[in-house]
Amino acid sequence: MNKAIQPMEYKGKKIVLFDFSHCTKEEIPPIVEEAKVWMSQQAPGSVLTLTDVSDTTFNSDTIEAMKGFTVHNKPFVKAAAVVGIRGLLKAVYNFVTYFSQRNIPIFETREKAMDWLVTQ
Repeated sequence: MNKAIQPMEYKGKKIVLFDFSHCTKEEIPPIVEEAKVWMSQQAPGSVLTLTDVSDTTFNSDTIEAMKGFTVHNKPFVKAAAVVGIRGLLKAVYNFVTYFSQRNIPIFETREKAMDWLVTQ
């Protein structure tokens, strides 16, 4: 499995981290495709997800990949959170969440996001 897809346990709950932090625009699409396969193997409405996009490079192709990923994951996700949204990434975030019709709260740190996720 790709190191960017990290199932873990936190406070007794299973969370999957999709770690896109520090990725280049070329690295994102293959991670997204592998992550879609992983998500497709999960039970509907069962997954707590944390996506980290800190210091990630985006272009139109990666934005489309993330949009498709977010839409694809919707049936499998119980709750989702994201970290690393700063500056211009806020516009990308708004576009992706609007298009996917998903409410994905933004957190400052992974720990704060995971603390919230385990309460869902």
